[in-house]
Amino acid sequence: MHKSVTVLAAAAALTVTLAGCATVAGQSGGAGPAPVASSAPADPKAAFAAAFAAMNVGNFGYSMVIDETMNAKVLVDNDTKSTHAAVTIVAEEASMTVESYKAGEFLYTKMDLSDLVHGINPGAPIPEGLDGKKWLRLDPSRSERLAGSLDQVALDPTLVERSVLTIQQPTAHTFNGTLDLTRATPARFGSLDESPSDKAAREAAKNVPFHAETDADGRIAFFSIDVTDAGESATMKMTFGPWGTVTLPPVPAPGSYIDAPDAFYDMGTVTT
Repeated sequence: MHKSVTVLAAAAALTVTLAGCATVAGQSGGAGPAPVASSAPADPKAAFAAAFAAMNVGNFGYSMVIDETMNAKVLVDNDTKSTHAAVTIVAEEASMTVESYKAGEFLYTKMDLSDLVHGINPGAPIPEGLDGKKWLRLDPSRSERLAGSLDQVALDPTLVERSVLTIQQPTAHTFNGTLDLTRATPARFGSLDESPSDKAAREAAKNVPFHAETDADGRIAFFSIDVTDAGESATMKMTFGPWGTVTLPPVPAPGSYIDAPDAFYDMGTVTT
């Protein structure tokens, strides 16, 4: 994965994590709109964080596009703290779709690497669990890197404020500014090794321009960031909705998955 896409993937992880936080105490889920403060915070940074906090109730979906290299459809259920995603990654000579489901204490992932493997080694056997026929069930507690990058409930919207370097609010429903993603997703960037490419990705993540728009109920409706890394640029765009009407598919049942082999945990954040 190109290092700019690594930075963009971290931003996506930040957004889904904040959107998938536990329901605010005293508020119930459901299809109704999220509560909105009677008046918007005077501080744009606080208003921006409040827009993420307004997403902590009920269920919703969103789409994500990263240039021509990645697109995703994601469903979030705050009440069950579950997230389902289907991500298509387009490479130079092949593409693949990775489906993931964070439910309870496990992560389930399904992918078909047949085209990728056969493009490198025609006729090579495809290992079970990488042929798209069954889910792989992973235990994030077995991998610090995996747990840190997949945790959907431990972060708080205050991390948004921590990550903001500059921000302007030209209208009641638009925000522009820059983010330091390493402050908001330290587990992900802490898992990068000290190779030159990882150092460059970390540096690129420290000053990322963003644009956000909110809906009439004060929730994030559109979010985009631009990354320039090693002379190359990439853009991530996320569009949120519908709200309160999505239903996640059934959690993979016994017989439809296999437990990931020990070697798979060494792959770290391959599924994110």
